[in-house]
Amino acid sequence: MRKICSDNRAQLIRSKRVELAYIGPAAYARLWIITNGQVEPLAKPVDLRGAAGYYSVVIVRSDSSYHALDDLKGKKFGFNDPNSTSGYQAPKYYLRKTGYDIDTFFATTIFTGSDDNNITTLLSGAVDGATSWWQDDSRSAIKRVEDKGLIPQQSVRIIWKSPMLPSDPRVAPTWLPERMRSDLRDAIVSMAKDDPEALRALAAAGNLARFVAASRRRLPRHRWDSAS
Repeated sequence: MRKICSDNRAQLIRSKRVELAYIGPAAYARLWIITNGQVEPLAKPVDLRGAAGYYSVVIVRSDSSYHALDDLKGKKFGFNDPNSTSGYQAPKYYLRKTGYDIDTFFATTIFTGSDDNNITTLLSGAVDGATSWWQDDSRSAIKRVEDKGLIPQQSVRIIWKSPMLPSDPRVAPTWLPERMRSDLRDAIVSMAKDDPEALRALAAAGNLARFVAASRRRLPRHRWDSAS
């Protein structure tokens, strides 16, 4: 199986090369716009604690003097990837909404390419703050990098957290027959009951408990990357 980034999966849906994919919330918002709404969310994952979302966070080194966003004014800052929901699109949008223009607030910004890179770059001192994703103390990019032994335990702290971002939806294009989309949704939502082995395979890298039906009303249709 070839790993394809969220934006490329969205493009495969748009070009009618795939009929079912999971994509990030920001990629979904862009796909909704460029297809004039011709994409439908079918289901979204729910974790073992019942949460159907996660957060974008701003992190700093625990031994730094930074305790709030204002402390990072004029500092160096790291983002994950331009197409990442939690690593760039959502924090850019929400920070600007609250008066922090990332183009002028920070002295310099860089893209490090991944959550792991962003966190290790922060620990190296190359940046003063960075973005990451966080669900709870037991599940986050920070915890994953700690578990890998790439950074010491408790070496970073969170100083900002976004509103909850929706979990990555499983989506299908609306050019599929409505009955097929309905059947796909039912199969995904009933997986925990009807095919627990398949669900366990999907949950191998995380804490997936089940899928629930997704609604367009619960997913973003604005473009986070167009926030001003």
